[in-house]
Amino acid sequence: MKNVLWLVDSEPLGLQLHANVLSKSGYVVKSFPNPEGLNTALAEGTAPDLLIMGTMADGKSLSMLRQLRQQGLEFPIFMMSSSSDPIDLIMALEVGADDFLIKPVNPRELLARIQACLRRLHRPVKVVAPERFRFGPFVLDLTERTLEKGKKTRPPDHPRVRIAEGSGQPPPSTPGAPRIGHDGHGTAPG
Repeated sequence: MKNVLWLVDSEPLGLQLHANVLSKSGYVVKSFPNPEGLNTALAEGTAPDLLIMGTMADGKSLSMLRQLRQQGLEFPIFMMSSSSDPIDLIMALEVGADDFLIKPVNPRELLARIQACLRRLHRPVKVVAPERFRFGPFVLDLTERTLEKGKKTRPPDHPRVRIAEGSGQPPPSTPGAPRIGHDGHGTAPG
């Protein structure tokens, strides 16, 4: 499935140039010459994978960005501006931009930044396994390598800890316990 990029820019030449470059690079591109078109598309319930906003002619880019974030829209937003003032960059990032590019933008740089952003966006979420497991009255802590029962903690080399961890090693014989079989699975040697 192709990624959908939306462009909003009040400069027609820049809008057309960026739309052509992105379309030829395999993206589905929708262009808006003003924020009204963007707002209409959002009201229809559609959203892009990434939005690129140029500086609006009326200077309301930051307020538009703020409004999008206040609506809870979480798709990445890149800002493009002809201003190289660090204050503009900082303000855009603080208001909710994910990246800031200074015009004129090198098309290869724009593509590289888009690809990097979308790569992070579509990266599978790494599931972190729990480090503590509770079963019955026991708590197995894999980080500390301990097995607790109530307030009593068993050390890492205790047979019950090694069994619960699934170390694959049979526990040492417990004095006074009947020996079931040599393979640890109840099968007597034959």
